[in-house]
Amino acid sequence: MTKLTVSEAARQWGLSRGLLYKDMHDGKLAYEKDNRDKKRIDASEMIRLYGQPVSNVQDGESVTVTNVSGENPPSLPSNDEMLQTLLKTITESKPDFHSAEVEALRDHLATLKDQLREKDRQLEARNSEVSALLDQIRDMSNRLLPAPIDDDYAETEPEQTSKRRWWQIRRKVEILD
Repeated sequence: MTKLTVSEAARQWGLSRGLLYKDMHDGKLAYEKDNRDKKRIDASEMIRLYGQPVSNVQDGESVTVTNVSGENPPSLPSNDEMLQTLLKTITESKPDFHSAEVEALRDHLATLKDQLREKDRQLEARNSEVSALLDQIRDMSNRLLPAPIDDDYAETEPEQTSKRRWWQIRRKVEILD
């Protein structure tokens, strides 16, 4: 059978070259290297792994491939028909999707509200503890005796001393000697 380059095989079977290289690397697709060290794939190997080619491209012409039994392959829906079917499926399932999403969001909101109520309750408990502690502090401070006031030790203004520099202190020491 004929040997094909990776690009030719990918074009005829409608596959990506990356897929073919991956399958060659994984050992699923057998290949040979030619004298220029290019990878060549036998057409029978491509048929074995991927089935009949989508189209035979030669000189820009597209040839329709028939099944082994000689029949034309069943007609596939056009892109427009497929898009219409997909759009219909999406629009029909859309309310279910949105209702499920809304229900999940409602459940999440209820959980968050419960958590908020619990935090408010904890905050209220902490505030009551703090106010009780402040009451205890005020009560204890009222029980303490005030500090005694000593008239002899009344606050007086300190004596005003002039600042002396080091040379003035030295001179005073010399005078005293």
